[in-house]
Amino acid sequence: MGIFGANYKLAVLVTICINAFRMGAEPFFFNQSGRQDAQQTYARVMKFFAMFMGAVFLAVSLFLDLWIWLITRGPDKRYAEGMHIVPIIAMASVFLGIYYNLTIWYKLTNRNLMGAWITLGGAVITVILNVWWIPQFSYTGSSWATFVCYGLMMTVSYLLGQKYYPVPYEAPRILGYLGLAGAIFAAQHYLRSQDIGFWPLQIAGVAGMGVYLAVIAWSERKDIARLLSRKAG
Repeated sequence: MGIFGANYKLAVLVTICINAFRMGAEPFFFNQSGRQDAQQTYARVMKFFAMFMGAVFLAVSLFLDLWIWLITRGPDKRYAEGMHIVPIIAMASVFLGIYYNLTIWYKLTNRNLMGAWITLGGAVITVILNVWWIPQFSYTGSSWATFVCYGLMMTVSYLLGQKYYPVPYEAPRILGYLGLAGAIFAAQHYLRSQDIGFWPLQIAGVAGMGVYLAVIAWSERKDIARLLSRKAG
């Protein structure tokens, strides 16, 4: 439990960003609900949120060796054993953040009970998977249970939201950005398995983050230019 808890906290950067988003997003969503273009605004916010959280995921996951170095400077180095769960928890937290973003549909349509059922379903899934996987995979099983739970909650909320309060989310593009973040992490993870050394891995991490940001900057250049022009105006 100590190893699991110590490494779980390394993904706290993702959680902090999600909580900051929730504090500002919900009042904004309700203020926008009466506008004719409210759904388009929600879709745009979701896209930029997913883009940003993909970058936060990479900031946490690409520099695992740096985190290992930081947390193992003390006498007890066992905590580094669980470092492999950090990317799992970090991406699970991204799913949770997207779920929070999606919950606007049942809040605006007064279907809060459906939201409660989604949350309850997620809790049941978490308990079942923990009972099943922890005896076999220890805290790694608990990490994957969290990943599956938040992923399913996100998916169910999206599908129900499209039925009761359709929002034109750019789902393929959002999944593409998260998939790109996952692929960049997988590539760097492969390099780590080849024992290329500490600093080459950090350089690879910086390069991976650069690739992600460059792809986003190119793909979203029109929206980014529009936002910058509004600020300048």
